Parts: sequence; structure tokens; C-alpha cells
Amino acid sequence: MKNETIFNDYTELNLSGKLLVVQTVEGNEHLHIDPLTRSGTTGVWTIGATHTFSHVVLRVKEDDIWRVYVARFVEMETVAGRKTRGNNRLVHFEDCISRGVSPTTLSEFCRTLTTKGAWIIANDTETCEEGGEFSASLPEEKREGKATTVMSRPTQKEFSQQVIKNCGGVCLVTGSKIQTRCEAAHIIPHKDQGVDHYTNGLWLRRDIHALFDAFLCGIDPESLTIHFCKNTLKNDRDLAVFDQKPLGNTVHPISKTCLSEHWQMFTSINNAVG
Repeated sequence: MKNETIFNDYTELNLSGKLLVVQTVEGNEHLHIDPLTRSGTTGVWTIGATHTFSHVVLRVKEDDIWRVYVARFVEMETVAGRKTRGNNRLVHFEDCISRGVSPTTLSEFCRTLTTKGAWIIANDTETCEEGGEFSASLPEEKREGKATTVMSRPTQKEFSQQVIKNCGGVCLVTGSKIQTRCEAAHIIPHKDQGVDHYTNGLWLRRDIHALFDAFLCGIDPESLTIHFCKNTLKNDRDLAVFDQKPLGNTVHPISKTCLSEHWQMFTSINNAVG
């Protein structure tokens, strides 16, 4: 469990809508998660056919821990050959990611007494409100090859609220706490199909943001240290104090995929680090 995010109950996932929480074990014949497509199924569960869910939360027993996965609900299907009166159904999901681990029992995790393997929770928590929790729902990826319907883009204010909360209101590079000196930076820009979600965001001092957007600095996705290109350090020596410095802490992890994409471009443009 070292360096893993720990979830004691479902509210710490910051998900809204109706949740289906299921508990199973690694190797269960009815649990399938495709690591490439991040889609899968879980079952067989006693769930009424009229139910729909915003998310599926999987607690999967791996050795002596419960690993927590969050996925988007797709649909349910009745299992052939089973009694329909038992409401035995397979649940299909997509965009499944591992969020961390849970040391608690299912009853503690669901905040209610239960001995069942599947539990339905109506969680109506609003997200992205002034002073409220930011949304930890999985963002829609917008990449070529995947059809995505976008009704409207979240406002910059909502994105900024998510990012500042995740970064604790502190510039991750300089430590600046004055909000007027800082702003939310997309790692992958919206114009390049980057998502408006805190996992694709950094709270940065404005000058660092400008350098980051221009690929004059980059963040190593493995060490989470920032690096400035040689010419930048040569011309503005005051930045040397930040070079190769670890990023500040965040509440939830920044997307390693987004950081890697930016890092590859940074290293390609500048040919070398530092």
C-alpha cells in the first residue's frame, strides 16, 4: 500500500449521481477488465432492471488489500440460463481506472450495514460549486479515434476551482500563495484536445505557466521534478533555484499520461534536459 491513495469510504471518491458499489475478488470468472480498452464486466449481481448508474465502484480483493476501481456505467444484461426472478445481471462498464486501495470493510466503505456484494448508493453531491468539493469523476478523453459527444465546455472558472483545490492554492513550482500571481494551467491545451479536468491541470505562477506552455520547461513524469531548458536558465538565472525541484503536493495525482505527452515534446524541442 506504499504511496497508494487510501479510501476509507465511498464519499472520499468525490463522485456524484447514483453509484453501484460491488465487491469481488481477483480472478473471479465474472470480473473482466481489459487493460487496453479499460472496459469490462462484473457480475452476477441481484439488481433491478430499471436501475441506471453514473459510476461503478469496484472493490477487488488482491492478496490482503481491497483495490478500488472507478468506471463509467454502460448497461446491464441478464445472464443466460439464470432465473430472471433473481435479477441476476452482468454489469458493463468503461473508462475503468484504479484509484487506490481501501482497508475498510464493505459496510464501513458504504457507510451502512450490509452483507451483500453489491450496494446501490444515491449520492447527490454537487460538484464544482463555490467552496465545495471538486469533481473527481473520470474526464472524457478527447482523442482522435474515439467518438465523444461534448454538450458544452466547462467554464474556465470551474476548471480553475478544481485545479486550485487539488493543488492546495499553492504554485506547485515556486510555492507562491498569492492567487493574483497564479493561474490554472492545462498540461495538454484544450486546443490540442486536452480535457478540462484537474488531472490535466497545474496551479502555477503566471511566468512559469507561460514558460510551460512554450515548452521552455517541462515536468519529468517519473520523478515529478521540473526542468528548464538551458537557454532559459542562461537568460533568467533566477529560475535556477527551481530547476530540478520536485513539484509541490497535490490532493489527487496529476495525470501521468498528460505529463508524459508534454515531457516528450519538451525534451524533443530542447534535445536535452536542464
